[in-house]
Amino acid sequence: MIDLDAFKNINATLGHAIGDSILCEVARRLEKVIKPTDRIARIGGDEFTMLLEDAEAEKVKEVAHAILSRISEPIVINGHKVRLTACCGVTLAPLHALEAVQLIGNAGLALSMAKSMGHGKSFTFVKQLREKAIANQFYNMELHRAVSDGEFMLFYQPQIRMADGSIAGGEALIRWLHPQHGLLSPAAFLPALESGPLATAVGWWVLDEACAQAALWRRSGATDFRIGVNLFAAQLVMNGDLESQVLSTLERHGLPPQALELEVTENIVLDRDDMVLESLRKLRERGVGIALDDFGTGYASLSLLRRCPASRIKIDRSFVQGMLESEGDASVIRAIIHMARSFRMETTAEGVECVQQRRLLEILGCTEGQGFLFGRPVPAPQFADALGIGTRALAHQ
Repeated sequence: MIDLDAFKNINATLGHAIGDSILCEVARRLEKVIKPTDRIARIGGDEFTMLLEDAEAEKVKEVAHAILSRISEPIVINGHKVRLTACCGVTLAPLHALEAVQLIGNAGLALSMAKSMGHGKSFTFVKQLREKAIANQFYNMELHRAVSDGEFMLFYQPQIRMADGSIAGGEALIRWLHPQHGLLSPAAFLPALESGPLATAVGWWVLDEACAQAALWRRSGATDFRIGVNLFAAQLVMNGDLESQVLSTLERHGLPPQALELEVTENIVLDRDDMVLESLRKLRERGVGIALDDFGTGYASLSLLRRCPASRIKIDRSFVQGMLESEGDASVIRAIIHMARSFRMETTAEGVECVQQRRLLEILGCTEGQGFLFGRPVPAPQFADALGIGTRALAHQ
């Protein structure tokens, strides 16, 4: 199953007529990749499905690579030169399923995984994807009750200054106190929440709750402190309401813009249009911090740095965890820190778990760190103790 990346931008900027011509060209290119006995169909707006007969697993990988390579070649239509990328999901019979409906479903799950990895990716189905989909369906049914019954809560993880170990900020992290399963970490339910209809409502609740708590801590003496709040993708497609929603929340709680840092991932920003970047730019001009989360794992990082009004880069934990054994990971971190300085951005390393990692990060010039070495996510009262205001500030109720 093949899906073109960000094809809606083609229709929006060049028009549907040119978009249709590009789809026809893509179809011609796909036909050249397969054998005459294979089958290909367009099953959606910019989605195609191929059925390859008598193909071994390694051969299928070669075809998937050829597909993505052919699609990425420039297309010239009516004087317009267009470059596309696509993602590909693969499933095999009889290894993964025998029935057509199951195979199509498996390919769709593999395609979704490929798209979550960034543009131009391919992924082959594994049974864990089906198990994850079943779990997501379960949580989808439970999430409505969780929202109505107020079962979500926030934990806070410290972000420390490398220079002196003081707390510079705290990231608000959602938890679900499930009536049967107890306290659930985001890994269990976020995939279902992010892809469902409640993402926007829950996202604004997180922002409101975190700002209310940060304002209380600030009034209790933690004035040199910022709160980090993750944004869901759904919150970035609100037709220009992102800026007003954030600013009204800050005003309602009396929290200065400088005390808030919004965290967004590279892929979320790249998959949105220029209106989103403009909203983020306006918020940055008002003083709100913008952090690029999980940096280094997404797509077209250099291009994004040039366009996105970010004030901070959060280096992905995968590089931090491998930096002591891998010179490659250490070099990536060094390059990210250098780029951040060039763009006048601060850096925070995620997933710092040992003193040796901290020392090397300090040597490389990283300004802040976050991870179990400095503190695990904890409820608001314990975090207030870490801030040194536990006796003066209760948790926000």
